[in-house]
Amino acid sequence: MRDNRLRALPFLVTFWLACLPTAAFSMTTGNIIEQSRTLAAEHKYTQALAILQDARKREPDNIDLTVAFVSVLSWEGKYAQAQSVLNQLPSSANDNADVLLVRADLASYQQQYPLAQKLYLKILSRYPHYQDARIGLQRVQENMKQPETQVYLWQIDTGYENSSFNRVNQANWSQTFLQVSAFSRDHTTSIHEKIVEYDEFSTKNTEYETGIDRIFSSTLSAYLYGSYTPNATFRPRYHVAAGGATHIANLTKHRIPLWLTLDTSDDFYVATRVININPGIRINLEHGWSFATRRIDVYQLATKPVYGEDYRLDGTIDTKTRGYIGYANAPDTENGITVMTRSYFYGIDRDLSPRTTLHISATNENRTASYLREVLDAGLSYRF
Repeated sequence: MRDNRLRALPFLVTFWLACLPTAAFSMTTGNIIEQSRTLAAEHKYTQALAILQDARKREPDNIDLTVAFVSVLSWEGKYAQAQSVLNQLPSSANDNADVLLVRADLASYQQQYPLAQKLYLKILSRYPHYQDARIGLQRVQENMKQPETQVYLWQIDTGYENSSFNRVNQANWSQTFLQVSAFSRDHTTSIHEKIVEYDEFSTKNTEYETGIDRIFSSTLSAYLYGSYTPNATFRPRYHVAAGGATHIANLTKHRIPLWLTLDTSDDFYVATRVININPGIRINLEHGWSFATRRIDVYQLATKPVYGEDYRLDGTIDTKTRGYIGYANAPDTENGITVMTRSYFYGIDRDLSPRTTLHISATNENRTASYLREVLDAGLSYRF
């Protein structure tokens, strides 16, 4: 009897070893999906997609992995890529409730509400207790009751600024500007042209600027501007500015986003060159509020670098009103001369209509061993 058991032992060991990889792999797949959702909730979409893609290579027919992959793509706003993955699924997967759900969610995210509603209803007709489908249906039906949001592809901005002085005998300065911006339909890209006329030191300089802003993903944005001032006297003849922001972490259990920012510029004056490098951080608080701070580093030819900092609090006051307040103790360059300047600045934006926004702001500057300056400006934006 004992000999028979011993002879059977190798077969039992072989059987269980064959089963273990399958069980372990199934558990690993579930863990991967859960891990990807956690990463996506933290806006770490690239990492979430990478681990899902690696798992899909090992198990290409796993519907759960594909559903998770499409969900993360949709959350990141990569709708075309998400749709492409869904289109590659076999027809046998079209009646899968989870596949139908991500199709419905994808349609909802793109504001294709009639299609989303049809898909959610299809799920609930077969699975009446599918809570995610019921929540999605309610969200879509609420949106369908709202008036359709107009997508504006163009914007005109204009404004006027006046500066008055104390402590020195200095005539008022002024500037006026006109800017025309064009937006992509999803508003991830904008290109602008701008003309600014500066009236300072009893003379005028006219600056011509062009620039592009780009949102690459929900975690990365950048900009690049350039301008030229012909016959410049007090303004830089050439000006180049570039920068951006990237999401680096979430703070606290409420997932408050922390962003790393960078603003740089290079100004070519007639007699000097001034470079600004301003790294900073921004914390997006709740209810439309944010706090930002930057280190201001200014490098000018033939002079020592000068350093400072600024702080700014932005907030949403109500559905039509936004405002900001800030403080800076930083180097400031005027007419090619860089001097430490202490500033307080504040402003408010008010939507007068869906197309029109009014901008009002003020700045108080205390320039070391020089002037006290009060700046008032007003502007208007019109979208069409």
